[in-house]
Amino acid sequence: MKKLLPLLVVGVLVLSGLGVVAVTSKKVSTPQSLQPEVKILDIIGGLFVVEATVRNVGDEGAVITNTNITIDAPIMLRGRYTDIKEDIGLGSGVTIAVVSDLVIGLGFCTITYILNIRDHEEVTATANGFVLGPFIMVKQPSPSLLLDNKDD
Repeated sequence: MKKLLPLLVVGVLVLSGLGVVAVTSKKVSTPQSLQPEVKILDIIGGLFVVEATVRNVGDEGAVITNTNITIDAPIMLRGRYTDIKEDIGLGSGVTIAVVSDLVIGLGFCTITYILNIRDHEEVTATANGFVLGPFIMVKQPSPSLLLDNKDD
């Protein structure tokens, strides 16, 4: 009996230890890593400027480190290129407007927005329009924006 008692104690300890391991080794689902997802929702024209509506639809904040706006028309007196080199913080679910510099030109145009996002891929959108002096008219809706946002 004296030899059986230590064996019994060791058996109980081993079995109870296995029970604890079985409980703690249960598969636990971990949440996916949070990611920002910045989208250009719309490009609109106006008087002297074009404006893009930008939204972070992801789960984490993003920082736009550089914004390039190009308006390519046959005659551009001002505003062909706008380069915004300041950091713009964009929290989850936040929508902002990114506006070009003063625009004056003439003719059919292609408007391109390129947003560089810190630690992520750049976001690009293109729209077609017409520049008549200070008036910028954008064809709505832009086909590239429809394709980019079809999953919203």
